[in-house]
Amino acid sequence: MFLDLERGKKGIERQKNNSKNYGKKRTYEEDHKTDADLLLRGLLLHERQAGELKRELEEIESIHS
Repeated sequence: MFLDLERGKKGIERQKNNSKNYGKKRTYEEDHKTDADLLLRGLLLHERQAGELKRELEEIESIHS
């Protein structure tokens, strides 16, 4: 029972902390920095995938040569 009470207290604290940040407006810079980070991650992912596809294509071409 003690553990349930502790979990309940922690849950309530977590909800209070989440509600403090909920609806908090980000600054223009924070918002665009987040967007830029996401775009950069996507770009790096596509670049890595393109490199892998290029290696596979070269391997296939070498087999057929």
